[in-house]
Amino acid sequence: MEDMFYAIIGLAFIITLAVLAQKRRNKHFTKKCPKCGYPTVHPKPTGLKYTGGCPCYDYKCPQCGHKFYN
Repeated sequence: MEDMFYAIIGLAFIITLAVLAQKRRNKHFTKKCPKCGYPTVHPKPTGLKYTGGCPCYDYKCPQCGHKFYN
């Protein structure tokens, strides 16, 4: 019974990590255009990196052509 309890706790922990990783990925790689709200995909890396953070990406809205970055 105790082993089953630990297995359920471990499975819940793994699922939580997977959900958090997906949210983090979506936050950094899919943005909405600040002008029209259209979701953008496939950013171009700028070569710049934040100190201790993720790289900086350029986004271009396919609908209105507005350029922005994260």
